[in-house]
Amino acid sequence: MSALINSMSQGVNSAASKELNKRFGLPDHVTFCGYLIHIKQKDQFLSTVIETASVSQRNFVKTPELAQRFNEYGEAYNTARPENDEKIVGLFDSGTQLYVYPII
Repeated sequence: MSALINSMSQGVNSAASKELNKRFGLPDHVTFCGYLIHIKQKDQFLSTVIETASVSQRNFVKTPELAQRFNEYGEAYNTARPENDEKIVGLFDSGTQLYVYPII
């Protein structure tokens, strides 16, 4: 698992993507599309973050297609607020359906 975490922190290459597919029982043709931040209790996904010296605004959407995607796990990790029940999930596309799975 630690090798998978290390590859996730560097972004997902095709070998790591295949490992994620295997871990979640997804077929090989399913494509990893990036990391999202999800609040399971509200079933919402982070879409935008605005941070300035005087404003902190986080907007959420109901569908993963509209969510902000992170190419690197570390980016998602640094943006997520666990104290607000925000979790990092992976977005996968089969061509006909999107799948969302918790990464850690």
